[in-house]
Amino acid sequence: MELNVAKQINSKQEAERCVAVDELAKQGHLSAIILLVDQLEKETSYYVRRRLIKALGGLQSSRTGLIAARLFISPETHVRNAAVEVMQALQEFAIPTIETLMTDPSRDIRKLSVDVLDKIPGEKAFSLILEGLKDTEPVIVSACVEALGRKRDQRALAPLLELLQTSKNLWISFSVIEASAILGDPRVLEELYRHIDQAQWGKQDRALLFGIWAFTVGQLGDTQWLPKIWEMLESGELSEDAVVEVLVSFYLRRITWEQEDPLLEEILRRQLIKLENVKLNSVAHLALLKSPQIFYQYLPRLIDNVKDEEATMGEFLQEMIRSKPSTEQLNGLLLGASDKLAKFVLRMSEICQIPIEIETLIKLASRSDHEIVQKTANVAWLSGPRAEVFLQGLVKHMDTEVVAAAINGLGLLGSAMANPLLLEGLSNPDQIVRKRVVEVLCKRPSVCLTEQIGSLAEESPEYCLPEILEVVAVFEHPSLQRVIQRIGDVEDEAVRGRIAKSARLIKVEELFLKVMKLLSNDPAPEVRLQVILSLSTRRGSQVYTLLSYLYRYEQSANNRYYILACPEIYQHSTTLEWLKDNIQGSDPLLQWAAAKGLSEMGEIGRQYLQEIYQVAEKTDKRLAEIIHQELDKNGGLVL
Repeated sequence: MELNVAKQINSKQEAERCVAVDELAKQGHLSAIILLVDQLEKETSYYVRRRLIKALGGLQSSRTGLIAARLFISPETHVRNAAVEVMQALQEFAIPTIETLMTDPSRDIRKLSVDVLDKIPGEKAFSLILEGLKDTEPVIVSACVEALGRKRDQRALAPLLELLQTSKNLWISFSVIEASAILGDPRVLEELYRHIDQAQWGKQDRALLFGIWAFTVGQLGDTQWLPKIWEMLESGELSEDAVVEVLVSFYLRRITWEQEDPLLEEILRRQLIKLENVKLNSVAHLALLKSPQIFYQYLPRLIDNVKDEEATMGEFLQEMIRSKPSTEQLNGLLLGASDKLAKFVLRMSEICQIPIEIETLIKLASRSDHEIVQKTANVAWLSGPRAEVFLQGLVKHMDTEVVAAAINGLGLLGSAMANPLLLEGLSNPDQIVRKRVVEVLCKRPSVCLTEQIGSLAEESPEYCLPEILEVVAVFEHPSLQRVIQRIGDVEDEAVRGRIAKSARLIKVEELFLKVMKLLSNDPAPEVRLQVILSLSTRRGSQVYTLLSYLYRYEQSANNRYYILACPEIYQHSTTLEWLKDNIQGSDPLLQWAAAKGLSEMGEIGRQYLQEIYQVAEKTDKRLAEIIHQELDKNGGLVL
């Protein structure tokens, strides 16, 4: 078998080599490990190489680490990286070998050893990295410093600061400062500053080190250093980019600060002009926080550089509401605005309730983008009575959403001149428009329902009867009787279903039941379902009588399920027989509804469930499971 696997591992076929890798991993003995390591060294397929790394990493033993470590001397980078991955996967089993390699004469091998220790938790790995700080090669020391930072162990801070005191190497100092930012103790900032301020560093090195020091100030959130940072900016020791990085870090950590500098506004302007898109949002947040006028000045550039203005709105919304732009600012932004910017500003107007000049809205409404037109309709009412003529014109727009928004705006204006348009909207062929009209009319005083609503109830097309029914039901208008009389003549099944649903708004019980009786014999199951759902919102013996009638003649299992979900039926003892019939039936949905219903019937229902369960446990496992789940909710089975 071993000979076959050894031959198969050298196959030209990837699939066969993968099978061999898996087989050798199962064997796990010394010769298998050697074969796997040998293959990893020469394997050309990325897929098989990943399989080999996983297999060797899973062979958790010290000898695996010892054998895999020989790949550290490979001339091929991908082989050395693969060996590091294997050693990292071995975790503590790799440490004996790594401990030896940390003193290897080869700098490259020591560096790879640090990379392994970086990913191994525990005291031994931590202590070996600390030992690595004494290495004579700066690249090894820097790697150890970075690894200690990623360990996030506060015990590393003291040895790192001790190293810093003697460091004359730029990259070691840089690494220590960077690690200090990760370890997160603001008390080290003073010592870091003194180290950089030494005369040994040249101008370029000081600039680099002060840059990472400033980054650390931002990461640690220590605002007491802000005066010094502004001073260093003026002296040229810190760049504008570094200062902005600090302030953005404070902002992202929700850290407030009082110390400002006259240079801030000019810096923000320059940053907003030159920054790449990836950084633009952070600086824009800072501008909005500290200098809103600059933010709004550069908002067009910001919006034109984003793909999703709605997402950007969400990102900046709370701060924009807090800063609340002035009417002049928003109106100014709309002068010559791109479509993207126009949508953004109109949305801001809607949220902050800031009016836009009606002349500007008229110009925007002439654009071909219907979304912009709709947004102008959304905010027009904020401009007061002057917007009424504008909105009346939009009621004739070809886009349904625009018409709906215009009708809503007219309703919000509360003008009596809008009443005829609103009532006319009830006959609009588009259901979206009619629903919006209903929403508006139901918020207005009942006096707006003139005789015209009576004529609508009498003469309007049948498709708008559900919406007319909702309005007259809310206000208990006399024409409700006429709408009910027309129900019997409605031919469209969907309209009858919507009428059954709208009838829930009828307050007079007698009239509500009259509609339910008219539709309870409807040939369409969907209409009867809406009747059942409407009846489920009411109580009383007449409601039960109708539900009982529907149950007796209902052929749809789905509709029967919803009847069994109506609360009223559980006030009547005859319901028990319905539940018994359904739980002994073959439909799982009705069985489940019946089991739930029996538990609602009190002690007699639960007792029946117990009896049925004992039978079902032997004859119908599915039913037994349904009953068991329901009994569990009510104290479980009684043995």
